[in-house]
Amino acid sequence: MNPALVMNEPLQAENRSSLIQGMPPCPICGSKTYRDRTWDGKYTKTLGWRCEKGSLRHFLEAKAARIKRQLAENPWLLPPAPGYPGVRRDELMTWEECQAAYRQLHFEADDIPVV
Repeated sequence: MNPALVMNEPLQAENRSSLIQGMPPCPICGSKTYRDRTWDGKYTKTLGWRCEKGSLRHFLEAKAARIKRQLAENPWLLPPAPGYPGVRRDELMTWEECQAAYRQLHFEADDIPVV
């Protein structure tokens, strides 16, 4: 018997068992999914999977859509508390924006330090 086939038998059995256990269909294309433990969520405890048509790409697209939806629902990076106004994600500046504001501030004051 070919050793490569023997090594793949447990993986194929796991894939078949995940189909039997009722993994939900792919949210992108609706095809069957199978379990992929390497993409299990370490902190979220969500199950990793791949679909028959889109494979890992569909898993990552679905995960990105879920993250975008959660960010839209909760705009706070640090939520407000008594005596603290909080910080929203849209209030943050990128380093480019920060550098431009810094240069503008010092340009108006005719004091351009070396950055």
